Order: sequence, then C-alpha cells, then structure tokens
Amino acid sequence: MQAEGDGLVPLLNRSRTSIKSNAIEINRLLIAADMAWQGVAEAQTRASMRYGVRNRDKKLVSSQKKRDEERSRNTPQYVRRQQSPTTERLIRQLLARDMLPCIWFIFSRRQCDNLCNLPQDLQLLTKGEFMQVDLAVRRLRENAPQAVREESVAALYKGVAAHHAGCLPAWKAFIEDLFQKGLIKVFYIAL
Repeated sequence: MQAEGDGLVPLLNRSRTSIKSNAIEINRLLIAADMAWQGVAEAQTRASMRYGVRNRDKKLVSSQKKRDEERSRNTPQYVRRQQSPTTERLIRQLLARDMLPCIWFIFSRRQCDNLCNLPQDLQLLTKGEFMQVDLAVRRLRENAPQAVREESVAALYKGVAAHHAGCLPAWKAFIEDLFQKGLIKVFYIAL
C-alpha cells in the first residue's frame, strides 16, 4: 500500500491499474496557474522596485526578498563565503597558535587601511611591546612630524600596520623597522 504523500496516488484510478486522463490535465493546469502567478508576482515586484514600493506592495516585495535570500543561501558562492573565516577570526587563531607576526598581501590600498581597524578588545602587543611602539612613535613625531599617519597610529598601538604606495617613504621605513623588531604583528601590504 502506498503512502498518502506519494505523488502518483492522485493520478491513478481507484483500482490503481491505469492513469486518470483528467487528473493529468488538472495537474497541468495547476502547474500552469502556479507558473503564471509566479510570473505576475515577479512582474509586480519589478514594477514596485522600479517605481518605488507602495504600502500595498510591501508584503509582496518582502516575501519576494525572503525567497531570493533563501535561494541565494543555497548557492555555492554563499556557502563558500560562510565557510571562509573573517579577518578578525583568522587573526585570533594565529594569535592563539603563536603564529604571529605575519604579512598579509592585499590588492587594494583602501582595504589595507580598512583592515587595520581591529576590534577594541583585540590587542596583539604585550605591555612592553606597546611601550616600545609608543616610544618609537613619539620619536618619529619629534624628528619627522609630517611623516606620521595619525589615522594609522591607533592601529599601530594594537600591533597592526598597512604598507602601500599611499604612505610616505619615511612612514614606510618606520613601520618596516618596527616589523623587523617584531613590534608589528599583522602587516598588511598592498601589491
């Protein structure tokens, strides 16, 4: 005996020896109606996106967005994106495994600078290293105040620095020297 949820039972006659011809036609009509409704919904969504969302269309648009999000979560790109660790998580793992300092090559100057903004609770330097960096920054401010990148100093105190063509040569030489001394733990370099 077949289960109720089996897809073939509604198509068979009572004795289950042949297929009902009218059941196939009804099934085709239901599928066609469903496809037509999806086409109308997508057209309405496109129109509402084009002309702005109206109050009566909000439910339609939100349900369409939910379906799109569900579809996109099943794509291989989304799964790969979810499986790849964040920069912060990777740095924490390197720190836990005592694998710092490291050099991180990046293709963008802007991304180098953006990645230097670590969370407030992530401190890669010990107190002694922090004091050495502070002393070196004060000396650089005295000797070459124009070379100091003030937006990068906070990251430097955490043990992170960016090195790219947008930095002045004096600043690049300064952070390279700190890296050689082991005072920069994560060194982002633009290619």
